[in-house]
Amino acid sequence: MYVCICNAFTEKDVHRVIASGQVRSVGCVYRLCGGRPRCGKCVSVVREMVAGAACGCEPLACKEAGMPLAG
Repeated sequence: MYVCICNAFTEKDVHRVIASGQVRSVGCVYRLCGGRPRCGKCVSVVREMVAGAACGCEPLACKEAGMPLAG
């Protein structure tokens, strides 16, 4: 599924760059995917994906457990 329509990157692209170990922030995801935030609608999704990788779980599972997501 597309995460960012403006930059045309998918969930698979985001997972790939997160798995590379080079991601330190949401901005890193955009740079490594070859783009930058434009309309901003995807930033919260990318933030949740980065947070999920940082805690080793899926972001939805963190939300359901009442755990705050890193931003």
